[in-house]
Amino acid sequence: MTTCRYCQNPAALLRHGDAGYPYGRDYGPTWTCTPCRAWLGCHPRTEKPLGGLANAELRLAKQAAHTAFDPLWQRKMAREGVTQGAARRAGYRWLADQLGLPFNQTHIGYFDIAQCQRVIEVCNNPSTRSEPMNITPQSFTEKPYTHIPMMQVESNQIACIGYNAKLRTLSVQFTRGANAIYHYPNVTQETFDAFMAAESKGKFFGKHIQPLPFDKFPPLAEQEKAKAAAEQTA
Repeated sequence: MTTCRYCQNPAALLRHGDAGYPYGRDYGPTWTCTPCRAWLGCHPRTEKPLGGLANAELRLAKQAAHTAFDPLWQRKMAREGVTQGAARRAGYRWLADQLGLPFNQTHIGYFDIAQCQRVIEVCNNPSTRSEPMNITPQSFTEKPYTHIPMMQVESNQIACIGYNAKLRTLSVQFTRGANAIYHYPNVTQETFDAFMAAESKGKFFGKHIQPLPFDKFPPLAEQEKAKAAAEQTA
């Protein structure tokens, strides 16, 4: 049973030709709350709703969010030759990181107006599209690697965090991806302490760390393999 988010009453599943069906042509079964003038469609060939019921204002907000978000994963699909499903999943995983939400709760179809506005902000802001949350990975740096011990943290997005106070460098690994190591120079001790104390480390990272410049290094295991290979050929 689908419930209207506005009046909390059950929505009706209507089909083309039924009284109250919101479209002049057949767009398939639609969950509808006629008093609130709110509705949404279903997944193809099912009665499963595509999200939450939306009135006119929210429908426009969702359309605007999709206009900002969809080109990101569509470019990935065209550039890398991946399927639409794989590209959309990658896009939503990136969006979940940006918004500090669990992946299974990140879908524009379920968002409210404020969340849709946030989608537009992060998708249209070049600084928020920087690696490592981008769907297109940045290449590894050629700079020499300085090891910074890291500790595991409780987070859906952040796996490990470390800090070198002398170098004022923050080290981060993420829960997804290839375990690359990211170094953020010129980070203060106060910022590191606040990062460690943050209730949502994903949100803190997105707001305070992500816009900063960084250096991306291979995982330690890959660095050791490369070092051993170089020694054998020397």
